[in-house]
Amino acid sequence: MLIEDAKVSFLDAQASWGGSVGETVDLLEQQLGGGLHVAAIGPAGENLVRFASIVTNRTHQAARMGLGAVMGSKKSKSVVLRGGALPPVADSACLERIMRSFEQRIPANQLSHWQNQPPGFSCWLHLHGLDAALCVNNYSRSTIGDTKRFEESEFLKRVQATAPCPGCPNDCIKTIHPITQNEDLDPRASGIHQEVTGTMGPNLGITDLDWVLRANNLCNQAGLDPVSLGFTISFAMELAENGLLEEPRLRFGNSGAAERLIGDIVQRRGLGDVLADGCRLASRRMGPQIEHYAMHVKGLEMVCFEPRSQTGLALGYATAPVGPRYDICEHDWDFNTEAGWEHSLELAQTLGITERIPMSELSAEKVRRYKQLSTVWSAADCLGFCIFAVAPTRILSLPEMAEILSAVTGWKTSDHEIMRLGERRNQLLRLYNNREGICASDDTLPARFFEQPITEGPRKGDVLDRGRFREMVQIYYALMGRDEAGIPLDSTLLEHRLND
Repeated sequence: MLIEDAKVSFLDAQASWGGSVGETVDLLEQQLGGGLHVAAIGPAGENLVRFASIVTNRTHQAARMGLGAVMGSKKSKSVVLRGGALPPVADSACLERIMRSFEQRIPANQLSHWQNQPPGFSCWLHLHGLDAALCVNNYSRSTIGDTKRFEESEFLKRVQATAPCPGCPNDCIKTIHPITQNEDLDPRASGIHQEVTGTMGPNLGITDLDWVLRANNLCNQAGLDPVSLGFTISFAMELAENGLLEEPRLRFGNSGAAERLIGDIVQRRGLGDVLADGCRLASRRMGPQIEHYAMHVKGLEMVCFEPRSQTGLALGYATAPVGPRYDICEHDWDFNTEAGWEHSLELAQTLGITERIPMSELSAEKVRRYKQLSTVWSAADCLGFCIFAVAPTRILSLPEMAEILSAVTGWKTSDHEIMRLGERRNQLLRLYNNREGICASDDTLPARFFEQPITEGPRKGDVLDRGRFREMVQIYYALMGRDEAGIPLDSTLLEHRLND
């Protein structure tokens, strides 16, 4: 689908069907010329892998929940933008002023500066294990022997460029390419996000940075969500190590076996055809004794940030309408009593967050904080703000978000309305889930997090108390104006004008 000068036309995609994302973009540029912005699927989307992604400009992923498979099911290979007529904004001078101010303030914000400077926010494993717990071997462990290979100096050797988002000066995504010879890789497809390093590295028992970067590139070319992919492979690896799957080479730390499985998943061959449906459906096909090893919530695979030591995230993974998102709210670590950014409380105070509390605390106060933090980022999702630019720990404050919204749309708005939109969106998503049969019993986590304490590292002993966690969920329901089954009350629907 080509969008140009506000007109839409459809082009035959047979020549690119079967090709990688990069090959598709190359072919389109040959046909249509340069200056294109392309959102495309790769073979994974064509083959309806349930965690296939849409990849824009070769390296930016709309990764989670299988959007690539949706495009594939419609035989839609790509959406192409070629400029021309653009909708006007209400106050372009205001937008320009805020953008310049944002750029000038980057060095003063520790988190934004870290994202901005190479190697960027994909480089974190060597630090996170010092004060939190890593996800290792499908969450069966929390430390891994050698994290020196993930230190900043190793990433810097491999940084090639930034993969900028249009209009934003923060340049969070860096193009980081393996040093080793990889003729089958496209260097333009090596933009890497924060989650990839943990999911395709320690989660698989792998400490070879070049292979992790290689796997990231393969995902961007094939159009695969590296997070769901990583937890689907680690699920299979743990089964094999426990004698529940006859795959003798499929072991934690074996990158060769992992890479072969990636290819089998993309093409739906053998075991790959089973795993291409994600770990929940795969576990159900394999038998009831297998489901314990499938790390998912509501069918969406886990992310690589430990919920046993960050209970606000745990609550988010459990209650979020889509399941586990590492960006469902700002992490507990940021507000911890012993860790976190120095500026964490500056923009959070307007949310009523004025003190640091332990990241592993299970309390009513943690629930209140989670509600506020998730509402801000729900509003950002609703309105098209990047969460890596906005409150409570990045540069743009809530009043500035309101100013930007007004400058784009011309609406006379406020930060109060932004928060209301974030909560209204969460209520709408809950109503949708309730209609589709997703209910309170699904607002939980894999049993491992309640039954198996962290056995090593700085967070040794951390485990979620199942009964207390259920109380936290009930407190969250009450704060959101829902009944004990998690269903929004009539008064809540009325308040958000959703009663019809």
